[in-house]
Amino acid sequence: MPRCPYYLNGLCYSPKTIEKYGSPSDEPVSLGYCLSDNYNECPYYTARSGEELYKYMGVEESANIYLPIHIIPCNYNSECPFFEVKQIDENVCVARCTYLDKYITRSSVEKCIKYWDKCPFYRMASEKAAHSLSKY
Repeated sequence: MPRCPYYLNGLCYSPKTIEKYGSPSDEPVSLGYCLSDNYNECPYYTARSGEELYKYMGVEESANIYLPIHIIPCNYNSECPFFEVKQIDENVCVARCTYLDKYITRSSVEKCIKYWDKCPFYRMASEKAAHSLSKY
């Protein structure tokens, strides 16, 4: 089922929402738009290109971050030692895997929070660290 790329867990992360409310908000959420084929008809939806979004948010363009899929709540946290939340603007954050040195999509962040200890990258990094320590 199509879904607005700015909708997550009852909140709207659209740049228009952040501009109006100062942070992601549930105020503009309308499931009739957010979870339908017609999400692009929502007044808070924007089809701005990646470059326009970066300029709008005041962020230097990066090939590694695409705001519509990377913006997360700034209070997200994971027990994974390789999970990092990076603030790029007031109330606008992205998640990063320090082991992979890559930004994590919003949909994958949920897995990093709930299942971090089952993550194959966490296991590889832990084994690598243990192996390095065993040399001494």
